[in-house]
Amino acid sequence: MATNPVQPILLSDRFGELHNHLMTLLAGLNAEDWQRPVPGSAWTVKEVAAHLLDTDLRRLSMQRDVWEPPPPPHPITGPGDLVDFLNLLNHRWIEATSGLSPTVLADLLSSTGSQLAAFFATVDPFAPALFPVAWAGDETSPIWFDVAREYTEKWIHQQQIREAVGADSLVHREILHPVLDTFVRAVPFACLDVAADAGTVARLDIDGDAGGVWSVIRSEDGWALHEGADEQAPDAQVRMDQDVAWRFFSTRKRKPELLPSIDTEGDPALCAAILETTSVMA
Repeated sequence: MATNPVQPILLSDRFGELHNHLMTLLAGLNAEDWQRPVPGSAWTVKEVAAHLLDTDLRRLSMQRDVWEPPPPPHPITGPGDLVDFLNLLNHRWIEATSGLSPTVLADLLSSTGSQLAAFFATVDPFAPALFPVAWAGDETSPIWFDVAREYTEKWIHQQQIREAVGADSLVHREILHPVLDTFVRAVPFACLDVAADAGTVARLDIDGDAGGVWSVIRSEDGWALHEGADEQAPDAQVRMDQDVAWRFFSTRKRKPELLPSIDTEGDPALCAAILETTSVMA
């Protein structure tokens, strides 16, 4: 096996299928299902659905319609400020939509999800994104990366609903692999402060039908992500199952409970850096 630099993840045409799965899922929920707590979250199923509606509306307004939202109440000078602001927006929205019925939420989501899928199909994937992917350390990002991030958000929240109500997970390769492939783009940023000689290699194995193998390779310019792995033994290796992987990269708080399911070998500093990777704003 050989390594190659990772390539853009083009997912603009994949939102329609994911949206259809969501609408079929929501259509099958009963009144009790909508009030079930979501594992690993303070929200209920209904509140997660409301959050999905919020992200659709904000994206369509700002990116498609070029509508400038009100400024944040305080200047955003770093990641912590951004997380606080997003949490504030989420809290306000969940509170404002608490009086909406599940039927109204589902009807609105049916419309906004279709509109978002249609809009993403029109964007230039290599144009500058409206917002950079901060969790990967980007100060600017191409649209394809921002769209891929949005895809992971849609998948995660739908998966949370599925787990809450006991529905089948969407974990076949065509749908889940792009989520994992997007998440691992944060690994070089997580390794940023790890001192190592040029040529140092850390290997990440995600087992399962939707998984893959990636290598983080140190050059004179820093760490870079490659797909695949060389035959020679890496300086560090981290291995996990795909079900552990999506949970691990999409949380900060729940990492400790997932660590026993992850195997590490080699350079402890490099392994520890990879295990700090978080591919969401949290």
